[in-house]
Amino acid sequence: MCLLLASRSHPDYELVLISNRDEFFERQAHLTCWQDDGYILCPYDVPQSIDSHRFSTWCGINKSGRIGTILNLKLEQEYQSGHPPNLSSRGKVPTAFLSQRNLNWKQWDSYDKFAGHFSELHNTGDFNFFYGDCKSGHYKIIDSLHQTHEVMTSNELQDENSYMAVSNDVYRHPGEETWVKVRSAKQYLRKLIEDNVAEDQDSFISKCFQLASICPEFDWQSEELLNDFDFTKQSIFVPPLKVPADVDLGTTTRTGFYGTRSQIVILVSKDRRNVTFVERVIHNSNKQ
Repeated sequence: MCLLLASRSHPDYELVLISNRDEFFERQAHLTCWQDDGYILCPYDVPQSIDSHRFSTWCGINKSGRIGTILNLKLEQEYQSGHPPNLSSRGKVPTAFLSQRNLNWKQWDSYDKFAGHFSELHNTGDFNFFYGDCKSGHYKIIDSLHQTHEVMTSNELQDENSYMAVSNDVYRHPGEETWVKVRSAKQYLRKLIEDNVAEDQDSFISKCFQLASICPEFDWQSEELLNDFDFTKQSIFVPPLKVPADVDLGTTTRTGFYGTRSQIVILVSKDRRNVTFVERVIHNSNKQ
């Protein structure tokens, strides 16, 4: 189960973003690079479309300071959205947003407005999409239930609304019940920032990756765990797991090893003029 953490509370950064991509290792992806004629910085899914403007990504930022990260949404029965699965790639959603050169944020800042510009949104597999405009400091989450959530409305260190965490569950606002991994990751993020406001950037990035790699001491290959994947809702980091073919994790690929295959840390400077984007690839194939 993927995980996204973000905060505006660090005194040196407009945005701190940490992303874990949990996926089957067989699904190929290209390392972070410049795409769309050097306008978007992101990794992308392979194979890529012949049209360089139609690539798929899960996390990226563009030269105008807009950012987007998409996650699968694994819905409980009562939340099922009802549309057929996999009609349109989730990875097209960030691309649709990030590729806009002269975008007016207020014309995209809700599910309905976004869908008005990107008609495929209604036919996209279930998703949570975090996106925003770093220059104005406005961020939203939209999902395939047609919901829009305003997030990180504060940048104060002690304010709960300065922090955001979301996984493959329906987004929960501060105070609402959520998965263990989401709740604990948000707490770890807050402590990380509060304890390291004077840390140099390289050290801070290293600690962001340490947070993204926190993992409980389960017997990860036990039959009990492999037959009940609820534990992926508990662990921030998921080590390589040989997944039974009949287990549905809400992904398009369903064979081989599954786990946290890559991590991304993005830092946007407080003056919104500089971005640091670091990707760490842990696994890129089923070969161990």
